[in-house]
Amino acid sequence: MITTTVGDLLAVRATAIRSVPGRVPCLDGTQWVGQRLEGARRTLQYAENDGIWMPSHEAHRPRTGTDHRSGMAHRIVRLKSGRQLGLTGIGNAEATRLALFLHPTPGAGGFDPDPIASNRHDLHIITIDRPGYGSSAPLPGSDDRASDPTIDGFVTDITEWLQTSELIARASSGISYGSVGVIGWGSGGRYALALAEQHPGLVDRLVIVGTPAPAGDPDELPGILDTVAVADDVSLADVLHQLDGADLTTPRSLGISADDRILEAPGLALRLSRMLDDAAVQGAVGVAGDLVAKRDSAWTSRLGDVTAPTLLVYGSDDPIAGDAHAAWFAERIPNAEVDLIADAGTLVVASRWNRILDFLSPDDDPDDGPGGDSAEDGSDVSNPRGIADTD
Repeated sequence: MITTTVGDLLAVRATAIRSVPGRVPCLDGTQWVGQRLEGARRTLQYAENDGIWMPSHEAHRPRTGTDHRSGMAHRIVRLKSGRQLGLTGIGNAEATRLALFLHPTPGAGGFDPDPIASNRHDLHIITIDRPGYGSSAPLPGSDDRASDPTIDGFVTDITEWLQTSELIARASSGISYGSVGVIGWGSGGRYALALAEQHPGLVDRLVIVGTPAPAGDPDELPGILDTVAVADDVSLADVLHQLDGADLTTPRSLGISADDRILEAPGLALRLSRMLDDAAVQGAVGVAGDLVAKRDSAWTSRLGDVTAPTLLVYGSDDPIAGDAHAAWFAERIPNAEVDLIADAGTLVVASRWNRILDFLSPDDDPDDGPGGDSAEDGSDVSNPRGIADTD
């Protein structure tokens, strides 16, 4: 067991998770857990057996079935509250440019819309399980409505992890990863926008993909979970009961049609199915948390505070969020541009993944051309349907 000390959490920045062959990745961005860090304030210990990062007083606590580790996260961190947060890296693990990818409802970390595009960009992309999804522990149940899940509450979780991991990286190797790019897909866009609003010095590029505008939420659509309406007086437990028996693991739960041709892209259907399976390992508690958090509308009044260049990626055939939703955000977010794709639906995140990563990589080779479609034959390998931007 290695004891590690961490000083004041002063900066809100980020570090990458680096992989060590045959072992769980370490948060320090450079080395496995043998690094001793000098500092003060609070002591952490790394458990070398399983890579869990936790307060020292919990380091010897036996593992039980309540540890919420049945998902597929590559890395689990313990927050100051004691809750566990699951993180998974995709893309280039050696990159010094960091991006966060926030999943939809339902969803979980680890989903890669187009691994070919991800691997050829100089980006290390961290996907994060929200509470109750995958490997992240749910919020503790309470009759106190003040403890209900909120958009801002998860933003606090993200910034706590970023603060601490940045300090570890700087203390161990002198590396500072600086500001980050953020992608929010579907409901994940609400959390991404709130993060960009509250921490403009942290988020330097922002991509919102198919996020419904609050003023234009569609009527409840059968089977599509993010359209379920939750009244203000309904508790989290009641929402969870309401979701009893809901189908959480089919593409329909995300608004994806079974005959969407984008599902023919190599491996996409399998990766999507794996994400939905991981999202449901704790049942519907993650979905219930997202639906309750959707009542937190504070972020909608702060959209003018977003300073990062923002790309709004929407599909014209998205049953949850089409062109009207893109226009709603474009009117309120400074420095936003719309990428509206004809005939695309919820999986526009896959067909435009290469474009999304290009936007987050401002220093990429400009010779890649418009949209960064750098395949030798001029095609976009992340766009197997050849969908073109609409005017």
